[in-house]
Amino acid sequence: MTSRRPDWPAYRPRPRRAKLPAEALATIHATTQRFVTRSPVLAALIREVELARGRIYLWWDKDDLMVRITPLSTTEMLLESPYGGSFTEHARATLPRILATVERDPRRTLHGLGSLTAKRPTRPSTRAAKTTAPQELRDVFGMPLRVIAEPRRWYAMRREPRIIERDPERGRVLVEFMATGLFGGFGGTCLYARRDSEWACYTIKPNAARSIAEAETWLVKRDWEDWG
Repeated sequence: MTSRRPDWPAYRPRPRRAKLPAEALATIHATTQRFVTRSPVLAALIREVELARGRIYLWWDKDDLMVRITPLSTTEMLLESPYGGSFTEHARATLPRILATVERDPRRTLHGLGSLTAKRPTRPSTRAAKTTAPQELRDVFGMPLRVIAEPRRWYAMRREPRIIERDPERGRVLVEFMATGLFGGFGGTCLYARRDSEWACYTIKPNAARSIAEAETWLVKRDWEDWG
């Protein structure tokens, strides 16, 4: 049997779900629903807030889970997101703090649109605030939030979106998602395109992602079927 090295992190046992009364679970469910409805970001992204098996589930769609919230006690909640066949822990806190974490997504691993919840400064600042790619896609191009958030698997890998080319008149925006690690850079590119008055997001093959024109030519040849 191999002993643990002293520099390894201490083992953290998986927490157990608290068995709360039905009334308490109903209150948690109602509070979560109310928060999601009032959040400009989550209201656009979450299709259902479900209470099942003593937990709260926030669904992108009926078969696509964003996060689940597990009561550990009457006051402490566990926030997790699906990862492979298991779940990744994000936070343990009170319900208000857990919901705020989902909305703000400070690590950009859930929906990546936390910058859209930031309050605008009420006083002039000497330092100009940097506009993020999601902010520009929403405020300049009027893109729906669910379309902006479509590359969420890249957000989950903490890839930073950066607009590399714009064509406002035709409704085309080329966005690169990039992360840098110990073994180099990892990226991907999407073309956001407005077709028949509706925005959509298309993943582009790397060798066809150097410009809007190149990406669009590649998509047309594929009858607008994206890569992957």
